[in-house]
Amino acid sequence: MKVGVCGFCERRSLIYRDFDAVEIQKTFYDFVREDWLKELREESGDFEFTIKALQVITHTRESPTYRRFKSKFGNPDNYGGFRETEEVNKAMEKMIDYAKILESRIIIFQSPASFSENDDNLMNITSFFRRFRNRGITYGWENRGRWSKDTLRGIFDELGIIHVVDPFYSESLTEEGRYFRLHGKGGYSYSYTMDDLSYLRNKVKKGDYIMFNNTRMCEDAKVFRKMIHEV
Repeated sequence: MKVGVCGFCERRSLIYRDFDAVEIQKTFYDFVREDWLKELREESGDFEFTIKALQVITHTRESPTYRRFKSKFGNPDNYGGFRETEEVNKAMEKMIDYAKILESRIIIFQSPASFSENDDNLMNITSFFRRFRNRGITYGWENRGRWSKDTLRGIFDELGIIHVVDPFYSESLTEEGRYFRLHGKGGYSYSYTMDDLSYLRNKVKKGDYIMFNNTRMCEDAKVFRKMIHEV
């Protein structure tokens, strides 16, 4: 079981001491320097990094998150939706390069609420993960749009990807190696109570990733990690 945080909420040397994993967030907003990734790998020993995939893969150009995207990269009309475009494919190849540098085993894809179930989106996401399977990396998908459970189960079963959820709001449809992202109950500023963390402890099991992504992620993850180790 790995307890970690989504982003560097304290000095990196303390992150490596206090947690089991960190999810790299910068890779969602824009491309990053490979020298920086190599620095992380070299300074952290055998610490585990997971990667949040670039928004070019998942989000169309209308997303407000592109305010932080400074790169000049192809045609923005071709961004997002897991579509088979040159921009999406090149962005994904770059994520795989990043994973190799960091020796990351997991890449997480977070799709927006607008990416809901329809024939085109189902075709695109299925085709996407088929194109990039067998790369020695586990993929996780956090879907925020409206999809039926039956459709989601079909995707996860066929493609072998992980269903990423916030365990306070959704149940994972995949059984092994689950990946939980905790965004705060009702908002990022929420601080988890001891009752919340006790509830969470009873839901998780060996092999799971429990990644805190709220404002007080460092504090809450430390408390939860201590609870886990005391069991």
